[in-house]
Amino acid sequence: MELFLDNSVPSLVVEVAVAVLRLAERKAVRPYCLSASAKKHLQIRQLPLLISEDAGKLDEAFTILGYFVKVANQPGLLGVTAEEKADVHQWTTAAFAAVTNETLQALHDHLTLKVFIASNHVTIADLAVFAALHSKFESLSQGDRLRWCNVSRWFDHIQHLPGVKGALCKLPLIDICKTKASSTAAKETKGEGKAKPAKAKAEAKPAAESAPASTKAPQAKEEKKKEEKPKAKKEKAPAAPAQPEQPDISRLDIRVGHIIKAWKHPSADKLYCEEIDVGEGKPRQIASGLVPYIPLEKMQNRRCIVLCNLKEKALVGFPSHGMVLCASNADKSVTELLEPPATAAVGERVMFPGLEGPAEAELNPKKNVFGKVQPLFKTTADLVATFDGVPFTTSAGVVKASTIANGTIS
Repeated sequence: MELFLDNSVPSLVVEVAVAVLRLAERKAVRPYCLSASAKKHLQIRQLPLLISEDAGKLDEAFTILGYFVKVANQPGLLGVTAEEKADVHQWTTAAFAAVTNETLQALHDHLTLKVFIASNHVTIADLAVFAALHSKFESLSQGDRLRWCNVSRWFDHIQHLPGVKGALCKLPLIDICKTKASSTAAKETKGEGKAKPAKAKAEAKPAAESAPASTKAPQAKEEKKKEEKPKAKKEKAPAAPAQPEQPDISRLDIRVGHIIKAWKHPSADKLYCEEIDVGEGKPRQIASGLVPYIPLEKMQNRRCIVLCNLKEKALVGFPSHGMVLCASNADKSVTELLEPPATAAVGERVMFPGLEGPAEAELNPKKNVFGKVQPLFKTTADLVATFDGVPFTTSAGVVKASTIANGTIS
């Protein structure tokens, strides 16, 4: 498939979808960005334009997005119910128009009780509105970001989703606590502060040189007296307000995993050795003490939830690069794997809405971050895995236990 794009918002939205679905990376589509002259020379009236062997020519942005979702085999991105599909279509097509203050207010109101725009997981509508809104959001003042706080919360969540973060070079991460205007003003103020003394010094020098000789002596005495006066102490500038500390839970890199194979540790009766795909290309080797709880055949070819940024640890000689998270009942007699939604992508980071932040590359064992947050890991009465009441969330929905309600997670 060949995809032709320009600098329009519909083209940007389609380009974002291609990046998030990894279609170019998988060589399923070849994107080309055309200049105005190239577009005229090729007699192309409307972009984006997709040319495919089975679909022919598609020149309507929403139709192209629908086709890419089909190719990627992720139908949930277009919504599941009729209502969700209608919302996806409405908000995606609205994103192709210019983003106005009225658009932001409507989105703010719509997101009051929502994590995502059209469903309980990410859809094409989230990707489209995020792409269309990016440049506008970057220029918003801090006051406007607070005014439309639901939009700010949603925007920051979307840009940190694993499938979005890192996939886009055109849409860099935006610090929602800092604005472009404030950064520019700070730089200008700093520059002016440095320039003024030099300017004053330059102006003072000619004035002194042009003064009559008869006035120089009294002036010198007066200046000497001034120099002898004690200098006033400069008041210290008020300390900058402390930035809110990043939530510890956001430092954990928890991902959707897929156990490729598992086998019993040759020297430890209670340990399984596993090869688990966590979206890195090469599977990780992880050891888990699950032999007393889960039969070996139920550890094969199944999805799981993995804590990925623990320091490597040798368990009875087997190098383990993470931890498989499980739910247990009160007396620890029953333990089972946490289960991600069936359509969640392998390697997707599990998020905690409202507690976002970048995961650390490797947790420092001395800080014991996992030990601080783990006591707040629980399953609810309806089996949802939570941290302090906040669900373990993927773009396809929440993580659950199979049978253990009101249990612990470790």
